Amino acid sequence: MGKVREEKSRYDLLTAVMVCLGKEDTPSPTRALRLLNVLLDRETASEVKKQVMEEEFHLPMTDGLQSEVNMMCNLSQGVLEDGIRIGRAEGRAEGRDEGRAERGLEAVRAVAESLGVPYEKAMDILKITDQAERQRYLDQLKH
Repeated sequence: MGKVREEKSRYDLLTAVMVCLGKEDTPSPTRALRLLNVLLDRETASEVKKQVMEEEFHLPMTDGLQSEVNMMCNLSQGVLEDGIRIGRAEGRAEGRDEGRAERGLEAVRAVAESLGVPYEKAMDILKITDQAERQRYLDQLKH
């Protein structure tokens, strides 16, 4: 026992499977897809999932199975919440970047107008040295 010799290439395999699930009200071609559709649908309440599993699939809702269904529901909710949190963080970062760029653009415009100098000289005065940033400002100021 425990002394089976098998090449690593025969057991160390990874296979990705993509399962395209439909909407709750769309009939699934197989019972397995229907079960996955019910379990993985983040919009279906856990109580409904439990009811479907008992009534359609005749799976007795034991404490262990109920715990697993609840965990799956919480997992999908957690994934959704993580996605929202990440999206909000990215949105805030983008907003800050756009705000900085707008303030920089306004500073270049104000210095150029106040001192009567070209935009390039205003950027020199403001110590804007990044060439890509200078070009962005020039493109926006000339339109």
